Formats: sequence, structure tokens, C-alpha cells
Amino acid sequence: RGNGGNRSQSSDSKGANQGGGRSGQPRSGGGQRAEAAATAGAATVASEGGAKEKQENRPDNSDRNRQNRNRGNRNVQNQSDMSIGDQADVAKGFLEGLVQAMGLEGSVAVENLTDEEATAQVSGAELGLLVGPGGRTLDALHELSRTVIQRHAGGSPSGRIRIDVGGYRARRKAALEKFVADIAAKVNESGNAQSLEPMGSADRKIAHDAVTDIAGVSTISEGEDPNRRVVIVPND
Repeated sequence: RGNGGNRSQSSDSKGANQGGGRSGQPRSGGGQRAEAAATAGAATVASEGGAKEKQENRPDNSDRNRQNRNRGNRNVQNQSDMSIGDQADVAKGFLEGLVQAMGLEGSVAVENLTDEEATAQVSGAELGLLVGPGGRTLDALHELSRTVIQRHAGGSPSGRIRIDVGGYRARRKAALEKFVADIAAKVNESGNAQSLEPMGSADRKIAHDAVTDIAGVSTISEGEDPNRRVVIVPND
């Protein structure tokens, strides 16, 4: 895999903002104060998450490998046997309390429960505040939920709990896959690499996976969080 070239257009950012808009607009008055507090807390968690990833500081073009190594290191240090069902219940309780504290109207349900993963889905009206621009607040909520689960578990349990708000993740995934496919087609046609705008680890994984089955191109990641991005490159 080679190095990145021209940056892509802002379609991805636009699609992300549209996704957040469909979930609703921020509330006024007390809602604005809650937004300020939530944003500050989310930024802190996101920053701490980025710092943990930087501690690896080893050259690797695979976000998946980076995540697996970090997760493996945490589990070796302090493992927990909390079940996925119990983890989902903890996340559900945390999100219910958050929705109430922020003065929003919504409910939380556990979906797609298996032995290895589950989704805590927040549903309701005017929940755009929980998604944020480009889903960044939602990403921070995921990190907060993981921290809460680890504290309840007394360590790092196995499995994965996903957090979603109003089906945003599914819409974002579909829009991002289409966008990446369009960029990959341009790379195949021009022979020039193109870099996407900075994304969180979840969106980067979607981009990597979307290119896997497209002939003639592949992906790498460049930069450090929060500016880490996927680059679509022509195969040699």
C-alpha cells in the first residue's frame, strides 16, 4: 500500500451532518447547558482515548491490528468475565440516566444480543444532541459507556457493546460505504491516491471494509488521532 494523494471532497462530512440532523436539533435553555457539559465531558473522554492509542507508537497501517493489540493488552492486564448481557444492562442504565439528566425524551433498548456483542439503541425525538456533528458526540458516548462498563466489571470484559442513537450508525454506514465506493472508482480511473477526511476508528473500519472487495485499490491509514484518516490507493 502506498501513500495518500489528493483529499476527497466534503461529501462524507455533509452526509454525517445530515445524519445528525435527522436525529433532531439541540434543545434551548437547560438543554444548552446540558449540551455544554456533555460536550466538555465527551471531549475529555475522546482525548483520553486518543492518548491511549498513541501510547502504542508503533508503525502499522492497519487500524484493526492497532485496536486488537490495544484490546489484548488491556485484557491481559485486567480481565473480567462479565457477560455481554450484563454489559448491555450496564450501558442501558447509564444511557437512560444520561437521557434523563439532559432533559431529553427517549428510551433505551438492547438489540442484536449475541454471546459476543450487543447494541444499546437510544430511540426518541430530538436526539441530535446525542449524535453531534459527524457523530463525534456519539463516539464519545461509546467511550463513556465502555468506561462505565469496565468500572462495573472491575476490569476489561470480552465482547463489544455498540451504542447507537435513532439508527444513526446504520444510516452513516450505508452513506459512507457508497461514498468510499465512489472515491475508489475515481482512484481506479485516475491512478491517483485520494485521502478521506479525518474519521473516528469506527468509520475508518467501515471505509477499510468497504474497499476490501473492490478490485484495483486498497487502503491505508495515516496520521494520529484525532486527525487520522483513510487513504485509498491504487494497487501496484
